[in-house]
Amino acid sequence: MMRFAQSLLLLSAAACSPIVEQGSLVITALELGEVESDTVLAPGLEVEVHLYENLSSGKRFIGCAGPDTGLGGVTGGRARYTLNAYFLHPSGGDRTVSIDDLTGTDYFVVVSEDDEASCPAEQDATVNTPILDDQDDLIGQSQTFTKSALSAGVKLSFSPVLELQMAPSTSDSGP
Repeated sequence: MMRFAQSLLLLSAAACSPIVEQGSLVITALELGEVESDTVLAPGLEVEVHLYENLSSGKRFIGCAGPDTGLGGVTGGRARYTLNAYFLHPSGGDRTVSIDDLTGTDYFVVVSEDDEASCPAEQDATVNTPILDDQDDLIGQSQTFTKSALSAGVKLSFSPVLELQMAPSTSDSGP
């Protein structure tokens, strides 16, 4: 009976996990420098990476990756993490963001420490957000990069993010 219950739990968890198809955007590596966080309230970081299209009139939220999509092991700075974290579409559910979802030219990412609504909700961190409040804490924002750079695999570095690698998945991976 115990094995049946364990199998049922595994099947249930697998049914909730999206299948990351070929072409889905994934974060393959992340290294943070020293990061100030609200570890007084909750030990460790809850890192999220939010992808935006850079528009002349502002920005458009594309999707995000967080602890539930492969960034759960990223708990602090001064360490390099090898990952397979996928971006969720803001519509929710289990839809991942694909390279084909990118219809514009220029993009950027915002890395934040999650304190409010978790991914796939859009982050609300700003430069002047105090660390011990109930908003997301801004870790850093990248320079813009192109869809073609992302298609080939992009490696970004911006303070205090020492390395962030993203690329389209080259194979299907399911739960």
